[in-house]
Order: sequence, then C-alpha cells, then structure tokens
Amino acid sequence: MDLESKIGARMLLIRYIQDKLIAAGYQAAHVSQIAVWLAQKLTGRSHAQLLSFSQDLTADQQVLLNQWVKELVVEHKPLQYILGTVSFGDLVIEVKPPVLIPRPETEVWVLELIDQLKVINKPLTILDMCAGSGCIALALAHALPSSVVIGADIAHEAITLAQSNKKQLGINNVQFVQSDLFEQVKNQTFDLIVTNPPYVSQKAFNGLDMTVRAWEDKRALVAGNSGLAVIQAIVQEAPRVLKKNNYGGSRLVIEIGFDQGEAVCTMLRGCGYTEVKLASDLAGHDRVVSAHRA
Repeated sequence: MDLESKIGARMLLIRYIQDKLIAAGYQAAHVSQIAVWLAQKLTGRSHAQLLSFSQDLTADQQVLLNQWVKELVVEHKPLQYILGTVSFGDLVIEVKPPVLIPRPETEVWVLELIDQLKVINKPLTILDMCAGSGCIALALAHALPSSVVIGADIAHEAITLAQSNKKQLGINNVQFVQSDLFEQVKNQTFDLIVTNPPYVSQKAFNGLDMTVRAWEDKRALVAGNSGLAVIQAIVQEAPRVLKKNNYGGSRLVIEIGFDQGEAVCTMLRGCGYTEVKLASDLAGHDRVVSAHRA
C-alpha cells in the first residue's frame, strides 16, 4: 500500500505532512513544527500521543489535510487561521479572518504590564482601544479579576470574535463595544488605556508578506501620516477619559512600529503627557510607549 493511503509507522503522520508541505513548495524553516500542529488538529491527539500514532487517515481527514496544504501554499492563508487558535499568556484565543492575529511581541508587553498592575493591587477601570480579537482585554481581565475592562474596536467582525472569546473563556469582568475610537466610550473614565492600534504605513504594508496583506483586515494595520494618524488621534483624545489617580494608573500604553519611538514620544510630550517611557521588544526594536495623563 502506498504512502498516500497508508499512514501507519511511528512518527509517519508527522513526517508525511512535512513531506507534503515541502513537496508543495512550503518553505518555512520550522516546517516540522507546523506538521506537528497540523497533525494535532487533524487527529485531536497531543504531541506525545502522535509519537505512537498508528491509525490510518480517514478519507475525510485526507481531504482536509490536502485542503490545508493548498491554503498554506497556494492561498497564503496564515497558519493561525487554519489552526483556529493562538496562545496569549494563559489564554487560548480563537482567531479567524479577517481579524488581526495576536503577535508574540504584543503578548510580551501585555504580560509585563500585568506584572506592574498586580503590584498596584487595586481594582482598575481599563480601556483596550482597537481590541481586535480581544486578546489584550481578556488577558488583563483574566489576570486582574477585580478590575473592569472594556474593549473597543471599529470592526463588527472583531467585536463578534472578541465576544465569542469572552464567552468561551468565561471571563465576565470584560465587555466589548463597537466604537470608532472613543465615540461610544467618551462619557466614561478609565485608570488605564492600552492600545495596539493601526500603525503601519501604506508603503510598509505593500512590502508585508502575502499572508498578512491578503488575509488580515487592512484597517487594523494601516494608518495615514506614515502610520501615525490613529496613534495621534488616541494621544489627543485619551486625556478626556483618563482619570487622575495617585497609584500608578492614569496611563496610556501604546504599541508602536519599530521606527516610531522617537516620533510618538515627542507627540506625547507635546500633548502634555509626563513620564514618557519607551520600551523595546525581545528583538531590541521599539515596541511600546507608556505615558501618564496629560
């Protein structure tokens, strides 16, 4: 029996998927890990269980696997959309097109912020602007159960997905609202605003990988004025809804592009913010700016 129809030997399924990807032209350096993830989704088995997997693929599984390979190689579909979930801190977040896929760079600064907020040890009101899948808002609400978090996004698809994630995770101290920036929350006040806004310039977007350009919502990525337009709008409007407090809150935290640190810091200082701080990601690139209320 040929390999196409018989998947029996130890580790053969993972190797079989890897070989199919390579033969189809998939060039990711970590193709063996991708094969493991696809095998897990295909069979519902853990990595450890797959080490001794000795069951044939069903006809339906074979069709599904062929479809995934086509989506990856021909349609440039992001692997995360095929797998359907990504890990973000302690949470597993559902992802689906066209909502922005949570990135590890975002996860790092959110986890660091959570550690800082836990030290404050007070209930906070937090706004996650441009919430997307809800990953940031949900991570904050999960880690700070006495706090109240609101996630806002202009896209209906994002809010629908964020609400689905909230329900699946059973996190009740967070709510999501569809809002063009502050429009639907302008009558509320917050101790903290966090945001991963659109900050990619059109020129930079044109050079991004097809997995991004063809699948993820351009509105969640691209902004005018060299990527700074939405950041500027948030910086200007945030003081109107930020509370004044004395225990480390009243902050605005913004994820930025790798080359925007100086411009955003200058923008914040020009609008009267204090304690403006720039932090790098694990690759050493500018990634997040924080500042206290203007």
